[in-house]
Amino acid sequence: MTSHSNITPTTLQELLGINRRAQVLLLGTYHFKFSTNDMLKPEVVLDMLSPEKQREIEEVVERLKLFRPTKIAVENKLDKDASLNADYRAYRDGEFSLTPWEGHQIGFRIAAALGHDRLYPIDEWGRQYEPDGKLMEYARARLGAKGEDIAPDRLLFTLFDDAVAGFERIYRHQEQHMATHTLREHLLYLNSPEQISLNHCIYLAWADGEAGDYTLPDWISGWWYNRNLRIFANLKRITESPDDRILVIFGAGHIPILRHAVENSPKHELVEVRDYL
Repeated sequence: MTSHSNITPTTLQELLGINRRAQVLLLGTYHFKFSTNDMLKPEVVLDMLSPEKQREIEEVVERLKLFRPTKIAVENKLDKDASLNADYRAYRDGEFSLTPWEGHQIGFRIAAALGHDRLYPIDEWGRQYEPDGKLMEYARARLGAKGEDIAPDRLLFTLFDDAVAGFERIYRHQEQHMATHTLREHLLYLNSPEQISLNHCIYLAWADGEAGDYTLPDWISGWWYNRNLRIFANLKRITESPDDRILVIFGAGHIPILRHAVENSPKHELVEVRDYL
């Protein structure tokens, strides 16, 4: 029998020959400016340009500046890089007024305060396995007469019927918390382990099909999981040094998958939001 008593415990970093890793702070947030791409429509809309909310944004900015990010990544597609950074340069020159978008309100302010030359768009769409038409045919076949009057952009989501009501309750509860707490308090709440889990549960709640029918998990893995892995690929690409400290500002729904990726990345070390907010 071979003895293994001489094998000492070894960390992942030691096994891979990694001494230091780039630090990543994932800030999950609600969209300060409502997006028509979101599954549910808001009942509470806050004026993020009001004096009160501007003071709350400044409080968050001052705290996140203590992370001393060397790069700031935002929820913007790669093809918007030129326009994003043209706006940022104009902002630094006093020629651009910030919109309510969280990338402007938090990202631009921190980047300018720390003297950054640019911001990094890292968003991307996912790659679906099947064309939209085939997915629509599948949804209508599953729903039968019930699906005849449903708009195409909502059709597939109706196959999550059992979870949508629960998800809406989660969403409305988050809205009420947002309306009754400061921005700092609400961001801490959104980035808590419980809310991160709740924000992810809807994507795992598709209606079960027949044995061997993987249409819905294939759709979710392309539309959502693949999208977030592409976002992570963009984060990896802009990580150029173990000295990098990257602040990522993204919709809270993305955080569960991004967090999993960063936590298990040999190139990155996750920094908790609560350490700064």
